[in-house]
Amino acid sequence: MSPKITLCFLLSMALIAPWSLATAAATRAVAVDTPFGEPQADRGWSEAVISVSRLAVMEEYLTHVARWRVVARGNTDRTLLRHWGLPETAQGREALLCNPGDRSGCVRLIEFRGVPQVQIRSSAQPWETGGLFSLMTRARDIDGTFARARSLGYAGFSDPIYFDYKGVRLKNMVLRGPDGVNLAIYQREIPTLEGWSNIRGLSSPFNAMQMVRNREVSRAFWIEVMDYSSLSDAEFLDDQPGENNFALPANLVTSVSRRHSILGKGVAGLANGAGTRQVELMQFVGLDGRELGARAVFPNLGLVALRFPTANLAAYRDRAAKYGTADCKVSAVKVQGWGLVKACDLRSPDGVIAELLEATSGQ
Repeated sequence: MSPKITLCFLLSMALIAPWSLATAAATRAVAVDTPFGEPQADRGWSEAVISVSRLAVMEEYLTHVARWRVVARGNTDRTLLRHWGLPETAQGREALLCNPGDRSGCVRLIEFRGVPQVQIRSSAQPWETGGLFSLMTRARDIDGTFARARSLGYAGFSDPIYFDYKGVRLKNMVLRGPDGVNLAIYQREIPTLEGWSNIRGLSSPFNAMQMVRNREVSRAFWIEVMDYSSLSDAEFLDDQPGENNFALPANLVTSVSRRHSILGKGVAGLANGAGTRQVELMQFVGLDGRELGARAVFPNLGLVALRFPTANLAAYRDRAAKYGTADCKVSAVKVQGWGLVKACDLRSPDGVIAELLEATSGQ
């Protein structure tokens, strides 16, 4: 090849859109190591879906800070893009990240192209409502995790702080990551944390927190439609002024009530006896702010959905009809790692998408 031809070839390669190069890489064979070969149906959510502006940035954040691992890559199937009501110009490529050794609580990142986007919880204060506020994780070295996040230029709503919850001594913070994605971190101090042997950086998410306008209304959705059970309902104030993990002014923590509910599924409300697949609702009584739930739709950026494997999609639709929420469209879609499924998206009163996936006999 002549030097002139070689130069032209190199220039043409340099001008290829990064999306095209990344898509080509994503279509290469990747060893499948996903926990969803036999998803446990009707045990709660097993996967969180995050819409990202740049896949590589969020991957770096989660692999370096949380020490999770990319286990699969691929292009988002056209059937799924249509199910979400996206135009034919829309494309998606995705990566599935899991904490090695865990069977649930993986995180799926999707980078969309060819469609307008806004950030769901753009510049949001913790008490502003709508969408998913955070994925909740456990750590054995919260300070080391925070140091890794800061090395990439990220921060939190506070530095790690100590607090007591019903006799449990915890060290906690909420990391603020790319695209408005928050990771809450809990380090158990007293009593000693049992189990959770797979924690390398951060555990798989075990809970998904939502800031809600009305705890009782939101709680009814998760119980009556999603078939969750109540684990804890409380309203609390701090005994004295001080720092906190929600960025409240120190002098207000004794007067601004935080009304919350923790809900779960499985034995005694705990899936696998480990307290995973929970959802948590938080209402800041007396604090006003934006309501951002209308933005919590595909393909907008941030924590956009929780995925629920089910063996009885019709039961969810029946409960939704009795509750009074809008009926969800059922589509046959292909999901990376799940195969061919029937999908139906329900929305909580605060805009959280509960994406139900039921396996079909097709391939």
